Amino acid sequence: ARARLIDDRATGIDPAAQRVSLASGGSAHYELLSIDVGSTSAGAEAAGVCDHVVSVKPIEGLLAGVEKLRQRARGGSLGRVAVVGAGAAGVEVALTLQHRLRGETGALPAFLILTDTPHVMPGHDGRARRIVERILGERGVAVVAGTPVAAVTAAGIALAGGRQVPSAAVVWATGPGAAPWLRDTGLALDARGFIAVDRTLRSTSHANVFAAGDCATRVEDPQPK
Repeated sequence: ARARLIDDRATGIDPAAQRVSLASGGSAHYELLSIDVGSTSAGAEAAGVCDHVVSVKPIEGLLAGVEKLRQRARGGSLGRVAVVGAGAAGVEVALTLQHRLRGETGALPAFLILTDTPHVMPGHDGRARRIVERILGERGVAVVAGTPVAAVTAAGIALAGGRQVPSAAVVWATGPGAAPWLRDTGLALDARGFIAVDRTLRSTSHANVFAAGDCATRVEDPQPK
């Protein structure tokens, strides 16, 4: 197919020079560029997140993290689990993981959901939210809403207002965030840092750059990530 595969990670883009910077220190030249790097977890820049959480992204890390939680549950060393993020993903992860860990211990583990939104399921209507709130109540999952996470430590979570929330493990299930390095590319971005594209997925600022998937926002018709 005359295709060249570069097994490396992109760390930046120079649209003027038409080059992609690589983690290895090299670069790759392009005439047309298509970007499909997905998204990161919003809020992951908070102190301690990289060191003390099980993140739902990437999925490989989540699976490894869940296995460690199962081992701790079997050994009786797993206390309350905090899930950061109260959208559909956060709620699903909390309830599914609680069910799975119950199979290891025979008991219903203590779970807590934290969110900076006023309530769980902020993108859904009132009926869906009430159903989820009822299920969370039946399963004993507490909710702390309206306060962002400031930091994560080995002992738990520090909220922006200074409140400390002890937890034995933290699962990071926030919404999508844009890759931080996109801010330095010179490409047009939307208000959240995602690449702005038109209806053909072409960059609104550079005609030879395209972007698709979660890393892009169609400015004429924005859709949920």
